[in-house]
Amino acid sequence: MLDASRSTEALALLAHELVHGFVIPAVAPDDPAAALLLEGFPSYYHSLAIEEVLDGGFYARFIRKAWRDYRERRETCEAGTPDLPPEKPLLELSDRDIGPYKDVFLLDDRFVVLLDRLRSMIGPEAFLRGTRTFLDRHRAAPARFADFISTLEAVSGERLGEFVHRWFGSMEALPETWAPDEV
Repeated sequence: MLDASRSTEALALLAHELVHGFVIPAVAPDDPAAALLLEGFPSYYHSLAIEEVLDGGFYARFIRKAWRDYRERRETCEAGTPDLPPEKPLLELSDRDIGPYKDVFLLDDRFVVLLDRLRSMIGPEAFLRGTRTFLDRHRAAPARFADFISTLEAVSGERLGEFVHRWFGSMEALPETWAPDEV
């Protein structure tokens, strides 16, 4: 018999790996936020792909789980532990940080919550249009995370710099008012 929770986990992992080929632009080698583009994007966008193709409730469950994981890690890892690297601002995660941070803070935690917040701020349609525009522009030309934010700003007409600086560039605790009702 197929275990539904294991099946969902396997589907999410498979989707994450498949999404790598579609959502990773050419990354500027000196971008301090390269890890966000290389691993963070597939970690977030696979949830939208599953939502669109297979399961109308997957995205909401994924975001609730990201919030649970974020809260747990804030409580258990704030000062770092011997088995986990100390948390640091997302904009400081380089490609060298993917290994130690990938499964701890990058894949299913703060970055996912922040992308969901950006999507809420500018609207799902503008977010998707901005993402597509960004990826089209940077398939071969090196991209920086700042290019992604600039593209979202251009497409949506919203100013996002202060939000990005405050939440992606610091370790300040995220406001609980952002959390879904049923976390």
